[in-house]
Formats: sequence, C-alpha cells, structure tokens
Amino acid sequence: VDAVAAREASIRRLKRLDEANSQGKVDVGEVRRELVDALLHCRALSLEVVEAFETLRGAGDRGMGMGGPMTDPQYLVRMKDDTRWLVESSLAEFLNFSTKTDPFFVVPSSKEPTSAPSNPMTPTLQAKRQSGNRRWAVLPLQASLLRRIRKAELQIMKESVQARLQEAASFEGRAESQKVVEEPKGFSHKPSPVPTPAASLPASPKVADAKAETLRLPPPEVITSIAPRPKPKSPAEPEFGAFKLIPLNVEKSLVQGVFEEYISRVPRRIASGTEKWKAINGALADEGPLGLEWFWLQRADSTASCGAGTADGLAIFRVKKLTVHFGQLLHFSVVSMDGLKEALEAVKALMFAYLPIRSIRLTLWYAEEEDGSYNLNKDVEAVMKSLYFRWFQLTNSAGIRGQVMQRPRGEPPDDPAQPSDVPCIELCLGQVWIRGSSSSSSYRQVSCARNLAMAASALRSFWGKDDAEAPAPESLLDAEAVAAWAVAKEGIIQGLLNGHLEQILTTLKSARFQASTESVDKPMGFSGGNKSASLAYSLAKSLQASAPLPEILCQAVADGAELVRRGCSQEALQQACAGLGIEELPATIAAMGAKDASFARFVVTLEWQAVAYIDESSFEVPISVAGSCASHPHPVFYLATSEDDIFVVVIPWQGVALADGEEAVFASCTEILRGMQPMEQVPYSGVQLTNLDVRRAVNTSEIADTAALGVPSDRLHVAEFSSLSVSGGRIMPGQLKSNKNEGKPYALQRPFAMCLWHADMDEINAPLSAIMVS
Repeated sequence: VDAVAAREASIRRLKRLDEANSQGKVDVGEVRRELVDALLHCRALSLEVVEAFETLRGAGDRGMGMGGPMTDPQYLVRMKDDTRWLVESSLAEFLNFSTKTDPFFVVPSSKEPTSAPSNPMTPTLQAKRQSGNRRWAVLPLQASLLRRIRKAELQIMKESVQARLQEAASFEGRAESQKVVEEPKGFSHKPSPVPTPAASLPASPKVADAKAETLRLPPPEVITSIAPRPKPKSPAEPEFGAFKLIPLNVEKSLVQGVFEEYISRVPRRIASGTEKWKAINGALADEGPLGLEWFWLQRADSTASCGAGTADGLAIFRVKKLTVHFGQLLHFSVVSMDGLKEALEAVKALMFAYLPIRSIRLTLWYAEEEDGSYNLNKDVEAVMKSLYFRWFQLTNSAGIRGQVMQRPRGEPPDDPAQPSDVPCIELCLGQVWIRGSSSSSSYRQVSCARNLAMAASALRSFWGKDDAEAPAPESLLDAEAVAAWAVAKEGIIQGLLNGHLEQILTTLKSARFQASTESVDKPMGFSGGNKSASLAYSLAKSLQASAPLPEILCQAVADGAELVRRGCSQEALQQACAGLGIEELPATIAAMGAKDASFARFVVTLEWQAVAYIDESSFEVPISVAGSCASHPHPVFYLATSEDDIFVVVIPWQGVALADGEEAVFASCTEILRGMQPMEQVPYSGVQLTNLDVRRAVNTSEIADTAALGVPSDRLHVAEFSSLSVSGGRIMPGQLKSNKNEGKPYALQRPFAMCLWHADMDEINAPLSAIMVS
C-alpha cells in the first residue's frame, strides 16, 4: 500500500513539473534535471509496486486481505497507461517518450545501437525513420535493473490479459456506462458508444467425450479463402449551417505562400492566438491518413471563388492516434469575429462527421498585449466555451504558454455517431500449436506453419515450458553428489558473507554431467533439406537468447482449449477474424486430447506515412527505400508506415517459381530480404496498389517431421488463420496535393509478396510476416 501511495505521489510530481514547464515558471536546465530525477524515482517505485503485488499474491488470501489499492489487480493494469500522457506533455521536448506502453521508461533510456546491423538494409531504413533527425537526452538505466524490469513487465502483461478477458463479457455494458465530462444543460452527457465486435465468442464449450471427436476443423486438404469483410458505410453529409468548407486544392510546395497571404488578412488579436507557420510546417511531413487536411471557410450564401484573398476563414486539422483518438484542430481562424461561432460550428460538424475521433482539441496561445502582458483572447475563449469546449491542459512552446481546449463528442442528435476507423493496413495472424494429440484423425502433412516467425515464438514457448517443468538439477544426483553439492553451496554462501568469495571461486573446478551417448536417428533441428523447417528452428534458437518478437503474444499451457478461448476474446482479433471460424477452435482443440498447446497471435493496424488516392479501389504509396537481391529478378520496395519502426515490404513475384508451395513463402522472402542491397537510384516514384483482402479460414495441418523443429517425441499439429486488408485508408478531401516526384510509379501486378519488416527484429534478420498475394 505504501509503494502505491509513493508511486502516485511521484506521478503527481511529474504533472506539477509539466505544468510549471508549460507556464515557463522554471528554467529549462532545472526542468531537465528535475525530470530525470523524477523519472528515475518513479521507475524505482513502479518496480516496488509490482514486486510487492507479486509478494502479496504469493501470500494468498492472507496477503490480499490487507485492504487498500494493492488488493486490486486493476492497479497493475492501470500502470500500463498512466504515464502515456508524457508523450503529449511539454516534457516530451526533453526525452523520447514512447507512444506505447512503457511504465518503466525503457524507451527514454534507449541509445542508438552500436553493434553492426544484421541486415544490409537496416542503416538505410534507420536514416529514413521519421524521428531520425531528432536527438533527445537519454535517461540513465542501470544494467542491474533490466532483469527486474523484464519480470515486472511480464507480470503487468499477465494481469492485463486476465483483466481484459474478465471484462470481455461485459464490454457492451461498460460502453454504455461511460460518461462525458459534465456539460451545461442542453448538452448530451453520454459519449457515443464504443464500437463493439460484430459477434462475441461463446463461452468455453463443454466436451462430453473427447474420444468421440465429433468436433473437428474444416477439411484440412484445402486452404480456405474467405471473402473480404464488408466495408463500413460512408457517413451522412453533415449540416454546416452558415459556412461551407472548401478544400484548398494547393500543392504542398506552394502552401506556405498561400497561408501567409491569407493570415495577413486576419485581425491581429485573432491571428496572434493561433498556431504559427513553424508548427504547421513541421506537421507537413506526414502525408498519410494522419496528415493535415486544409479547408477554406466561406459563407454559405457566397458564390465567389474561394482563395487566400477571399476566404472568410481557414481550418487545418488532423487525426491523432494516441491513448485516445482525437482530432487536433491545428489552426482555426476567421477574418472577422462576427462569424467566429458559426465557422467553428461548421468545422466541428465536419470533423465529427468524417473522423473516427472521440474529441476535438484546439490550442489557444497567449499573445502579447499593448501593455506588454501576455493573455488569452477572452472573446475567442468565450465563443469556444459556448460550443462546449472546455479547458483540457496547459502547454508550452518556445517559451509561449498555450491553453488546450477540448470538445468531447456527444450522442446523436447533438453530434453524429462516430464513424468506423478504417486503417490502411490491418493484419491479423494466429497459430495454435497442439502437442501430443491423441486424436486418430488424419491431417495434411506439412514441414512447418506458413508464418515462421510465429512458429519460432511457439517453439520457444514450448521449450520454455519444458525447462520450467524439468526437475531441479540436484534431483538427478546420487547421494554422494548431493552431499558434495550441499557442501559447495554452503561454502559459497559463507564466502559471500565473509568477503572471501573471490578466493573460493578461484579454487573451484567446474564439472558437468556427461550427455547421453545413446544413438539417435538424426539430430534436433535436422530438416532433411526443407528450408522452412530449418529456418523456423534457427529462429526459435535465436529467440532463446534474445527478447520475444515485437507485437506477437505467445504462451504455452496445458489447457490449450481455455488458452485459445481467452486469447480469441480479444476485441481487435474478433473484428479482424470475423468469419474465419476461430469460434470453433477451443472445442476442436479440446476434442484432440492434446498434452499442451501454444497460442501465438498478433493484430496490428497501421496507416501509410504518405498515400495518394487514385480512385476508390487504387492508390499510390511513395517508395521510402528500394533494394535489389542478386537471386531475385525484381526490385524490392520498402514503404513507410505510421510506425517509425515498421515498414511494408513489397516483393514483385512475376515469373518467379515457388518450388515448395505456400509453406515456403516466408522462407523464400527471408532469403531475398537477407540478400538485399540498397539501390543508389530508385527509378520509380511510388508503388501503385489496389485494395486487397487476403483472408484464410482456420486450417489444421500435422507436422511431418517434429524432430526438425526440436520436438522429437510428440505429435505436433498447427491450426492457422490469417486476415490481411490493405487500402488507401479513409478518403481525405482536404489533403494537399503532393509535390511532383521525379520518376514514374511502379504499377504492381499480382503475384507479389507483402511482408512486414520490424526494426526490432534486425537481430534475427527475418520479417514479422510474409504473405503471397496472387
């Protein structure tokens, strides 16, 4: 309880520091020193909280009955996100805070890698990352804390998964009970309902007789392709009232001149409180669905052409996907105060109608008055408050104070219902590895699963489970060896206590058991020439000495049916895999009578960093990096996404044979990517793609050679499912025209492979996924 209270105090300390920095009350150097001290203190307290919770858990009912916050596992769940506000705070200018879960501030402690990269393309990709031109300070991190942090992160993840599963059944009820902050009379207090999955999974079925084997997967001989999921309907056209919004229709290279011509017409008291060109220019780099949209504001009854010299106002906004999705109204101004309220109402109507956001945020900047003081424009603030914008937080930029105002989305008819979020890229993969099945059913024989990165994670989890369940080393000793073990252990302990440990260690001689000399048919990991099995085994061995793969959740337990039932209750996974038959997996696994199972899965949604729409079904993505491989006849293109460390890699495949069928796609792509060399000159400006959906229903196969995967004594089955959807994302009418690039676009034709390359996987030098689109 004391640890929780101390940690809460440390978070309040950080918030006070953020407020002081936002208001410019503290010297920058003092803020930096105080921030480092506060973060190190918060990290230490966070570790104490997790360890104290684990201790109380181990004490059972007696420990958990002490009362206070520590009795509630939800506190550990809240720890995942209760510091994510730092990335949006004024303190983010000092350290590189993560936009994802990072309760122990590992990301601000990360340094640039000094070891040589495994993949030849890595240095080029790192140079292209959006944040590569910014350098933050590094938060100290003692090496002695790494093991504690890793253990604490796993404990938090475990509690989070359990909490999410417990809440899944009451998801709709929780959505209805959420409330928007209290507003004046006449404003709807309830937020729009959070979108729920199309269908929830049933409870774990009861299998009366596993030997009956009446519950089975679809016939395994054919990989089933599923039709694309229906796309959400377009939102209804909103009513704009006294103003209409007109896209700028200007090239990005010319927009600064247009902006400066317009802003010269805006009254000084209005213009001085708006975002300046420097901040707007910094946001122009993102040309994807998270980029800026520009709209002129013109009175609805005007018939004149609209431009910088005639527009009645300007609105610039974008979608921000952080802890909560919100719309950032980066710039809003009008040429006359007379129409300010009606113009803001029109912008609000447009943003809530078309953007998948929960609120709108706009920063009012303090401006210098004639007497030298700095104040907000109270007239503008009053108009915003009349439209239910409320104070959200203070901010600071270049010594200037700002006040962020927020308008939450209300319920219809006050505001339109929140439209569905349609990401550019949605990828969901799942593999259930079933070990030691007693089922007599026959399945299609394969060398390995289709995704070898996930297969490696599953094998690693099996090996970890086996190691954890293995008998203690001393239990394998005879009586004489046990006595020697005890004497050595006592001697080392005494040496540690009296300070003579170093001398004792120098006198010890190492000894180990001799490995069994019994002959075996073939060594572990021997694949008989199959490159998929060999690669999966080598990746799994590499993972034993490194961190788990990013984005992938994987666990091996005895009760495979329950593991899969809980894992499939994840909302994002249910939505992505609707219609793939995952709801039948728990019952099928229970009927197979398995010894244990490992469930690996991940769901990732991404946006293009830049995209140009061609028509409703096609689009063009600029090429970030291109490379060539001596063994592949086509160039390979790396396309940047909204995540700095993830690239979509497109490998054209026309005229290239795939000798071993679909199971060899991953291994073939890995071989190509490992042999890549950057191209000095890229002859193409971008890659033209069409919307695509590649969806595979649940399909079960049996591993033909289990010894090749390091599991020699058991039958091994794998059930797989996948869903890949790629598009240009939401339509953005206010997007600026891209600057004309040299070179022609590459018109991508099927077949081609689409891979996901993650920067954190450079050590194992393999993609996160590889799917053939034919």
